[in-house]
Amino acid sequence: MVWAHNHHLWLEPLRAGSLLRRHFGTDCRVVYCAFGRGDYNARPETPDGGSVWRPHPCPPPPPGSLEHLLDQVPHDCYAVSPADVDPLGREMPVRHARMVAADHADQFYLRCTPAERLDMLVYFREAHPTRKLAD
Repeated sequence: MVWAHNHHLWLEPLRAGSLLRRHFGTDCRVVYCAFGRGDYNARPETPDGGSVWRPHPCPPPPPGSLEHLLDQVPHDCYAVSPADVDPLGREMPVRHARMVAADHADQFYLRCTPAERLDMLVYFREAHPTRKLAD
């Protein structure tokens, strides 16, 4: 298992997902995790590149985005094969949550055709930031 930022694992030339698929064949599966709203940990966008990670809010997904489409299903968490869902066979904006939170972070979207880039998509309606369990 390789755990990496979602977009590094896309099945796209020169991304880890494609390189791993070429090496391991179809036994290598790309699982993408998406979320609709909530909070995620990132460091603030500051001139000095601050290193203090803290929760940043993520508003509900905008209409037309992958996350907005997935948010229409009445489940708080589910998995789906994009190849089996017709609307996921078209190009659409996909949230690009970054390690550095910028003002208007909800505007940072990439575009992809999920059925071409992913084997499995796991959706969480609401994200919660990671936290330290013990000292």
